[in-house]
Amino acid sequence: MIDSVINEEYIEHSADKNGYIEKSNRKAFLLDGDKGIFPLLKFQSKGCLKIVDYIRYKSNDTSHIYLIELTDLKNDIKDCIECEALLRDTSTDVRNFVKSLDHDGLKRTQKKLWLETTEEVKGKWMGSIACYERILRIRNENIYPKYHLVIVLKNDTDPKELDLFKTELNNKLSGMTGRIEVLTTGEL
Repeated sequence: MIDSVINEEYIEHSADKNGYIEKSNRKAFLLDGDKGIFPLLKFQSKGCLKIVDYIRYKSNDTSHIYLIELTDLKNDIKDCIECEALLRDTSTDVRNFVKSLDHDGLKRTQKKLWLETTEEVKGKWMGSIACYERILRIRNENIYPKYHLVIVLKNDTDPKELDLFKTELNNKLSGMTGRIEVLTTGEL
């Protein structure tokens, strides 16, 4: 379906500060970027939607679409996890201070810790579905695919942080996205 317009590419992260590019042995259709599908879809402007990096489906089965986001959220995840641990520890000054300011402040603070990350994921989920639905409309295809979100972190991500990130993301977004797969590049 998409392959008549653009070829699949190996899934790869952006280069790190040393120029190293972590790659997967899997291929998918590049959605984001100048060489991706997005510019061909004629949206009003490049920045009008947040989108994932790649779209993939198995063989000719377009009833299950995998929206693949490659990210290096290691520092963001670590910050969220550390702050949340401080707030959960009943003996910390931080927890006591937040509670002294506002009785419900602790709950709101815990929710806001992950807000930026979850909002980014939500935006990419919705924007990518809009892109794929436009592809279906352009090609006059009358199918109703199931969408699956896959977030791919770099291989050097701490396994504990990966599990916590997966749990937090699924707890916060499962009603909208269903189960989110969080993997490393090597697990893809």
